Amino acid sequence: MVVAALFTDLQKNNLENAVTTLQRRARISPVFVAYLGETPVGTATLINGYVFNLGVHKSWRRRGIATTLLEHLAQHSAATGQDRLSVFAMTDAVDFYEKAGFKKGTPTQIWGKAVLTMSKMLNPQRPVKPAAAE
Repeated sequence: MVVAALFTDLQKNNLENAVTTLQRRARISPVFVAYLGETPVGTATLINGYVFNLGVHKSWRRRGIATTLLEHLAQHSAATGQDRLSVFAMTDAVDFYEKAGFKKGTPTQIWGKAVLTMSKMLNPQRPVKPAAAE
């Protein structure tokens, strides 16, 4: 997993490899990085309205960093006209996403792992446009 590789590089103080990893990901889609001072401690990628690779270095977990990253992803998505933010949540992360306002959706399998599709409406006060008639 890219996040694990990124944090392994950070743990080894191999910032050059970590930066290269982020630059490679940023060519494909928006990448968000959480810093404490000059130290990157968390990251997330946004691909077509889906959260991917949300991760916080284990030394910095349970301090609101992942929640803050999600808030930035939601703000970016809303600012670019998206109505929802979605994620394929691993079973051990479902509670985290529910606390962040995501609603449970359909169970599925991604990369051979059981996940739950979850979504959060971004602009609930804005009316949803009806589908065009065929």
